[in-house]
Amino acid sequence: MAVLTRHTRILEFPHTRSLVNARLENLHEETHGSRRELIFDYQELRLLAPPELIAIDDRPRERLRGEYIPRRLRFRGLRWMKSDGIFML
Repeated sequence: MAVLTRHTRILEFPHTRSLVNARLENLHEETHGSRRELIFDYQELRLLAPPELIAIDDRPRERLRGEYIPRRLRFRGLRWMKSDGIFML
């Protein structure tokens, strides 16, 4: 008899490219009544030109020209199995 395993279903995120080279600005949790939300504020790097390969001190480097655009991801209706804050040290 085959052993069945349960996998979490991961839905495709339509804005995956916005997370490439992004900078995380803030991560926090909000509560609205009994509903909990996790909010990611980040800066998306939007390239204005193709990457350029250069050498600095005879070492290869990549130069990027772009701008950072503020973005926010909000995950609604969270249910924590155990919550002691977002991070524990």
